[in-house]
Amino acid sequence: MTLAQRFSISTRQYSRSSPFSECALIHSGGKHLKPFILCLDTSESTCSVVLSQGDEVISFQQSSQPRQHTQLIWPMIHTVLNEASLNLNQLNAIACVSGPGGFTGVRVGCAVTQGIASGLDCPVISINTLEALGYSQLDQGIGEMSLIWPMMDARMGAVYTALYEGMNGQLESLLPIQMKTYDALSMWVDQCDHSKLIYGVGSGWSVSDVSKYWSVLSEPVHIASITPQAIARLADQKWCDQDYCAVIDFKPLYLRREVV
Repeated sequence: MTLAQRFSISTRQYSRSSPFSECALIHSGGKHLKPFILCLDTSESTCSVVLSQGDEVISFQQSSQPRQHTQLIWPMIHTVLNEASLNLNQLNAIACVSGPGGFTGVRVGCAVTQGIASGLDCPVISINTLEALGYSQLDQGIGEMSLIWPMMDARMGAVYTALYEGMNGQLESLLPIQMKTYDALSMWVDQCDHSKLIYGVGSGWSVSDVSKYWSVLSEPVHIASITPQAIARLADQKWCDQDYCAVIDFKPLYLRREVV
């Protein structure tokens, strides 16, 4: 039995009659309460579970135990729900940081998301890791009218990266998510607008072979991992934009075959 099937069976008692009936009712103004969204992040070494209402974090659990995501995530889900006195059937959607990231970690988070969403018959919100890292920086009050350069270690001589600009509290994409070799990052340095402040964010900046690019940064890297506030903000933003999908259409974001 797969992980997704196991979680689907465990949540099936909460299944709704119509998968998007709750969404339609809230978006049409039939309810004035902000949605409850369970957000999962296993894309890196840490395992995080965020319960949000709108863009507000109401409960949060995180563990840094390596290679324990499968064992930890379900107890963490129970904990955040219990702390908020909520049941699974009160959730409006499941959000997942779906990559890029560690292959096993991303797969665990996506499988759990698919299982719960299938059992509840609710929509899935997909959050990309690098955008979440960018908002983790911006939400600290750093990066407005500046360049934000998130980076994650992809191993095998490469990083996952993207480039954004902070504008009016939002991120504007300048260069899309890619997997780049260390040497290829020099081309991105050349494309940066050096008249603006440049902030690096994410664990990829700690890779020794990336240290030669530290000189382009305006300050040392402050944020190494995704914050719960950034996850809640993106989940709510995508909910409001109706940027979600049925569980059957939800897929992880893998970039391993796209190294440039």
